Amino acid sequence: EVGAALLVAGSLVWIGMSFQVPGVLLALLLIMLSWFMVELVLYPTGDAGQRRFLHLTLWLAVLAVFSSPKAPRRMLGLGVLLGGAASSLATIFVVSVYPGRVVGLFGDPNALAAVVVVLAPIAIEQFHGRRARLALWLGAVALVVLTLSRTGIVSIAVAASVYALFPLIRGWVVAIAAAAGTVLWIAPADIRASGPFDLRDGSDDLRERIRTAGADSVAESWWTGHGLGTAKVNLGRWGWGDYTFFFHNSYYALVSETGLIGATIVLLTVAGGTWRAMKNPLARGALAGVCAGLVMATQLGEVLVDLPMAIVIGMCWSPIAGFGSEAVLADATASVAASPSVR
Repeated sequence: EVGAALLVAGSLVWIGMSFQVPGVLLALLLIMLSWFMVELVLYPTGDAGQRRFLHLTLWLAVLAVFSSPKAPRRMLGLGVLLGGAASSLATIFVVSVYPGRVVGLFGDPNALAAVVVVLAPIAIEQFHGRRARLALWLGAVALVVLTLSRTGIVSIAVAASVYALFPLIRGWVVAIAAAAGTVLWIAPADIRASGPFDLRDGSDDLRERIRTAGADSVAESWWTGHGLGTAKVNLGRWGWGDYTFFFHNSYYALVSETGLIGATIVLLTVAGGTWRAMKNPLARGALAGVCAGLVMATQLGEVLVDLPMAIVIGMCWSPIAGFGSEAVLADATASVAASPSVR
């Protein structure tokens, strides 16, 4: 969050007076911010709610900044690559509390996987050479596989597929994410706990309990939710303390916090960016990141309104979308020129 605040401040200095936000997006962001403020009034949740409000406000600011065509995307991409390299090297030295799984600097393999699948596509896209892009894609896939995050592995496959197929089938690539999310949701327990994941029965049982408790929480207050910072479930007391967990589904978490009203505004913002990106030859990396994030959100509670998603959603809204480097623009120009429909 500190890094994102610096990113917003630095970007606004970089953009200066030429800062622009698409009109429809600006309206959605203002409505969203207003609803979050209403939530604070309706459900005073103390320090937890106030911290959550600040996080969501920062999420809106990041999204707005990267919807501007003047945002410093290339520097962001370089920063993501350096951060990814540092976290990858840290897997050698950091002792993971998850046996056999890498965590990097995140302390949790699923958190590491979520950041990689969302941000890797936009970082890789700044390289023009196919070999360089392929090498970085292989590195990103290997890093996610080493986390042994099942949702992460499916999501990086979605990101790579959307990235590779976007020039060929454009908008239809979104169906890849929809299919992957559906498979994750309905996959039988014996399949999810097979092969290298055969010791995950206990984890899956816990997730199922969290999912059931989350669904019950959502059912209690559909329209307005329970207030900011309340997307947690308590599974009772055992041993040395209470077992309180974050939701394992970002969509449930959003409805539980902000109700169907807040969730609808957020998802309209995502859908609007996705729609624009599907028609934009510069949006391949951003669209791949959004699709991968939407899949991760089916199994993790802190993905949809986390800061990496704000970056790629904002970039999908931007008319530039990519990094604006000569290499990306050259690729886009060639793609447009080769399209019979555009001619």
